[in-house]
Amino acid sequence: HDRVVSLGRGGSDLSAVTLASGLGATDCRLVKDVPGYFTADPNRHPDATHLDTLTYAQALEMADAGCELVQRRAIEAAERSRIPVVVTALDAERHTLITD
Repeated sequence: HDRVVSLGRGGSDLSAVTLASGLGATDCRLVKDVPGYFTADPNRHPDATHLDTLTYAQALEMADAGCELVQRRAIEAAERSRIPVVVTALDAERHTLITD
């Protein structure tokens, strides 16, 4: 409606998911400073294990527990539109796929 709206912290994740869904993309790729989700913060815990896949429910549980890697609203939007989310770093070989 010709208004500027702030999406809040993590708004770029929500924007990316919304655009990917609206464009009919096969997935939404979010580039972060780590190559996906881990069992703990890899910057604080070098022994953290990388997680290759998560369900939407698991990603939401992690967000509720304080993991801020992907904004909760973006995960909710991806789940509603059933668009898989790939979380990776710019030049990473690994990633985490969030899906059903």
